[in-house]
Amino acid sequence: MHKFTRLFDVIVTVWILGCVATLLAYCLWSLDRGLDLTDESYYLAAAINPDAVILWATAMHWFTSDLWQLSGSLAGFRGMGLAILTVSSVVLALGAVRAFLMSGIDVVARGFPILLIVACSLAGALLYHAFMPFTPSYNLLAVSGVYMALGLIYLTANIPRSLRFYCLQFLSGTALGIAFLAKFSSGVLAWSIVCGIVVVLGGSSCQRIQGMGLITGSMATTRTTRNNDHQRKQIIWGVR
Repeated sequence: MHKFTRLFDVIVTVWILGCVATLLAYCLWSLDRGLDLTDESYYLAAAINPDAVILWATAMHWFTSDLWQLSGSLAGFRGMGLAILTVSSVVLALGAVRAFLMSGIDVVARGFPILLIVACSLAGALLYHAFMPFTPSYNLLAVSGVYMALGLIYLTANIPRSLRFYCLQFLSGTALGIAFLAKFSSGVLAWSIVCGIVVVLGGSSCQRIQGMGLITGSMATTRTTRNNDHQRKQIIWGVR
């Protein structure tokens, strides 16, 4: 019976890792292929010509213009979107592992079980490509920001209140700020969820309030910093 269970675990592990490897290979292969003439085109237009955007329902071009300057090509631009989504999904998976361990779920152990959780999270993130390309957009930035914020706040579970603890909370707020600027509704909802997690993770009332304050302050700082940077660029571009 033990050998059968072990064999089943190996088969499932190989199958999951194979699926993720196939998904990743396809996503990499498709980076320089095709062009969506609807949504993707105006994502690109805003990233390449942010000075032409006077009023919009999202501030995604505050970020995507910098990404375009770094990449300089459509394939590189999409590759950056893929990298952002991949890293944020891995952080979310590692945060989930921390939360599992804190909750006493002993099915999570070192080695393959953690690898499989990361792989499943990565597979879910890569399926984003089933609906749209990896071109950085308000959807991709909002999704990645929420993934990152939740993963980072889960990583604070059951660790001492040290510099590392407060840095994770601060970075979680920064990710929320990016999600908020990219897609207002997603940012607000994610903020309420993250604050709820801070309350659930415990500590004294003062520590909970302090944590929510740090996250909210970091979120507001990200918004203000990017706004000031955009206004500075507007002056350079001559846009009023």
